[in-house]
Amino acid sequence: MSPPASALYVPTYASRSPYLTPAEYLASPTGVNVSQLVVGGTPQQNADALSQTIARASSLADDYCYQILGATLDTQAGRYRVSNEGTLKVPLAFTPVIQVTNVSVGPQPSMMASLPDLSNVWVGRKVTEIPILAMSFPMPGATSRTASGYLYAAVTYVNGYANSVLTAATNGGATTILVDSTLGVLPGMQLTIHEPGVSERVNVLSVTGNTATLAAPLVNLHSAGANVSALPEAIKQAVVLLTSALIKTRGSEALVMSSMRGQPAKTAKVEDGGLEEIDLAVEWLSRHRRTQ
Repeated sequence: MSPPASALYVPTYASRSPYLTPAEYLASPTGVNVSQLVVGGTPQQNADALSQTIARASSLADDYCYQILGATLDTQAGRYRVSNEGTLKVPLAFTPVIQVTNVSVGPQPSMMASLPDLSNVWVGRKVTEIPILAMSFPMPGATSRTASGYLYAAVTYVNGYANSVLTAATNGGATTILVDSTLGVLPGMQLTIHEPGVSERVNVLSVTGNTATLAAPLVNLHSAGANVSALPEAIKQAVVLLTSALIKTRGSEALVMSSMRGQPAKTAKVEDGGLEEIDLAVEWLSRHRRTQ
């Protein structure tokens, strides 16, 4: 019996960090009281409840945008026609595209081979172009008609914004940072270490494992758990608003988003300001929404 055929579309990610830390939320001018998220609860229970609410708000932002906004590793696969110029154009479902890590092509799904050299692969905003005629490696099952017919292709690519946390405290003057994931982090990229009062932008010189070497020493000391991200400020602000809206609901199912295109399906238990915050969050997120 032959092995089962597996889908290649399932996204993967090294870590799923919320788009905001509790410290960032508490430093935002929300006017929301978070000391009684768990009625009669301990400070730790309320802190845990805030973290869980921020995670839900981050997920809501993903749902509205029809894609995971933080960096993920995805594979786009299908059967595509070779153009008259001898290139294979593979549309990529998720943006922004950061890096293509692997390309496999072949005349049949069982006869695909990975390109050993990706230097001639063009990575566009939403489309990857593979130069079939310029390929110098043998393709199993290829014929003289391959260059003008159809080919199966699978493109594995990193998309979304790098989003991680420091796993170790850093001192001012340090030239490296250790994070829980460097997915989506590339040399030359600018990141922001988000920590109230000491936030700073850094430029990445190189990446090895979960360590990013910086182009210049850090100015400030940073605590473990601080958010390190390439997320646009609009996304982070939207998550602040969504967190506030969720806190202003009564009960875990009081706010049911209808893809966030209109008002919540249930509104009876939403405090004053909750709906306005949802509307503002939608405005902040609209330019990052994927067209289906």
